[in-house]
Amino acid sequence: MLGLYSPLLTQTEVTIDNYSVNLYGQVQLSIQGGADKYYILEAQHNTDFEWPASITMGSEGTMVISAPGAAYPLDQYNIWEYDLANPGDIDGDGIDDVTEYNTMPTDAPLNYAEAVDIYDGTTSIPDAETFMELAVVNNVGWAPFLDDQLYVKFGILNRDGPNPQVYFINSNTHTVHPAFWAAIGADVIGDDSSGEIVF
Repeated sequence: MLGLYSPLLTQTEVTIDNYSVNLYGQVQLSIQGGADKYYILEAQHNTDFEWPASITMGSEGTMVISAPGAAYPLDQYNIWEYDLANPGDIDGDGIDDVTEYNTMPTDAPLNYAEAVDIYDGTTSIPDAETFMELAVVNNVGWAPFLDDQLYVKFGILNRDGPNPQVYFINSNTHTVHPAFWAAIGADVIGDDSSGEIVF
């Protein structure tokens, strides 16, 4: 989902023991894990574009790595193992993956965006509780397709650049995208995107 990143030298590719797809169409990859490791699932979205799809903290023995999007064939996935004691910085924002993982939803290990206060929004939605905290049902005349829908607004800065920044807007605080951008002091330019995640 996010732009380019730099693989680090501390990573080791992991053998995928089993490939399956769950009832929701998401990939399920079994590996042999370690409790002192964490894992980055990299997906090849097309021939020119590979990107991290998920991060999973390790556990001893067989574990399943998944991603929220639709499954690709097995040959379009790689899983990389990192040491918890010597974490990488997969999104290249200067904050290590484990620190960002432990401070989600304000930070996000797979998102170059700077942390924001949850009053304004987040840089990740790690669980249903976070989605519900950000979501709103709000009937507005200028967006009738949202009437009676539960939704969270999102915005992407620098969408076409090497380090896109994804924000999930607290839709209870900011009813329109420009109010959020102003609140975080963002300069919105031509390669930005915005929309809503409707549940």
